[in-house]
Amino acid sequence: SAREGTQKPLPKKAARYRYLLLRGMLWKGVPGYMEPNLRRLRELGLDARFIDTDGAAGHGANARAVQNAVRESDKPVILIGHSKGALDALSALLAAPELQRKVSRLVALQSPYFGTGVGDAILFGLPLDPTRAMYARPFREAFLARPLSLFKAILELSRRRRAGLPDRRPNLRPGLKLYSVGTRRPGEAGDGVLTAEHAVFPGSHFALIDGPDHLDTVLGPRASAPARGRVARYAEDLTEGLLRWILQSRPTLARRGH
Repeated sequence: SAREGTQKPLPKKAARYRYLLLRGMLWKGVPGYMEPNLRRLRELGLDARFIDTDGAAGHGANARAVQNAVRESDKPVILIGHSKGALDALSALLAAPELQRKVSRLVALQSPYFGTGVGDAILFGLPLDPTRAMYARPFREAFLARPLSLFKAILELSRRRRAGLPDRRPNLRPGLKLYSVGTRRPGEAGDGVLTAEHAVFPGSHFALIDGPDHLDTVLGPRASAPARGRVARYAEDLTEGLLRWILQSRPTLARRGH
């Protein structure tokens, strides 16, 4: 569970790193986005901070902010990206391979490596099931308000763009550890935005968590949370649980991404 082991001391090596958090699509329109995650890391005495990316821009446009944050760190870095944020981080590392030596781990939380049908629905009018249609609504409204500025960012997350990616580990240095996390709402194949299987980065260590939706993992208490059994500090506890998981010597290895 998310709360399991949260009373145990952290491994001493946790303090070696700087934790850089990357938020997802249109994050500025979601109050409190990833603040519980950052808060828990800091409560644990860790050096954690956000990278100020543009949630409406494409991966390439955010590469410089990610690269500068890694370059300026005086410690090895652990990158933790939610949704689009993890893809921004990956793109930045692929574009500047010389910086990969400073990155110990990349953690992709509910990130659409193989795309999300929400993007295809918004751009190309493809149908969605009722759950994903609900989650797609704010993105669709934002796109209709400013289609030119958002087209590239949404296209980069679509199944049309990402479904055909090779099922092999991205071109990261062998020592850079890669983790991905997918979640499933009760009785569903995914978190409301993407299926859990499309969140698996090839060659990554993978965790599948049943219950949370796409925002339970990065927000504080929400009106919808009690119906799904979330505790008040779920995002915080999940963050600590994931931290302990990635610092293990042998976490679970994912074999296939789709």
